[in-house]
Amino acid sequence: MESNSPEVNILRTRDEMGASAAKFVGQKIREFISNQGTVIINLAAAPSQNELYKYLLKEDIDWSKVTLVHLDEYDLEPDNPHTHKTFLKKNLVDEALKKGLKQENIHFILDEDGINLTEKIKKYELKLKKLGQIDIALIGIGENGHIALNDPHVADFDDSEILKIVELDETSRRQQLRDFDDKAEDYMLLDNVPKTAATMTIPTILSSKIISVAVQGPQKADAVKNSLEGEITPSYPASALRTRPNVVFFLDRDAAKKLKTTH
Repeated sequence: MESNSPEVNILRTRDEMGASAAKFVGQKIREFISNQGTVIINLAAAPSQNELYKYLLKEDIDWSKVTLVHLDEYDLEPDNPHTHKTFLKKNLVDEALKKGLKQENIHFILDEDGINLTEKIKKYELKLKKLGQIDIALIGIGENGHIALNDPHVADFDDSEILKIVELDETSRRQQLRDFDDKAEDYMLLDNVPKTAATMTIPTILSSKIISVAVQGPQKADAVKNSLEGEITPSYPASALRTRPNVVFFLDRDAAKKLKTTH
């Protein structure tokens, strides 16, 4: 596969990484609104984005012109406190609503009608098609190299689906446990981490006009190295980011420590 060289920004701390990413994303949001009147943003529900979201809320953004969608969701009931919807509301959406974001421009997978996740994502796919091309995707990389919840065993660079149901591998589920173990006491047990989820497929993610990739921490160093310097292969799902332009990485020093070059 043809390889591009993404822009890579390495910051001293995760807070500086978040501030730098937010400055970049804020500028791109303003440009899209200026050029086309609106902007569609695809959100990751992960602690890797916390600092980005914190600083993005401080950017000068006309939130009334913003539409939000998201990358993935657990197979849980809509009112479950562990959903990605709950995470995004807490870390970005509720504050953005106070700044002018319109409720009708917020689209969560679990808000779709349907008795199960399969029905919900089919309706979500129709909504995404109606909205059109995503302008900016804000994503991270998992410890196993996943983007969204495309773990290596289900990653498909030529997937024909927009979203799909996946079984999460153990590495991914253990990361979810560490990431979200502060949500509730019952989440401290791996058996209570969902085994099934809905995720945007890799081609759907890559179809975004601009992709911001925020990654931090030493536990992500191998995934970052494999994604940026390894073979482009579904074994390292995030390596697919090198097959397209307009991808910008924001790393802290810990996440970047195994890279041979600064790209």
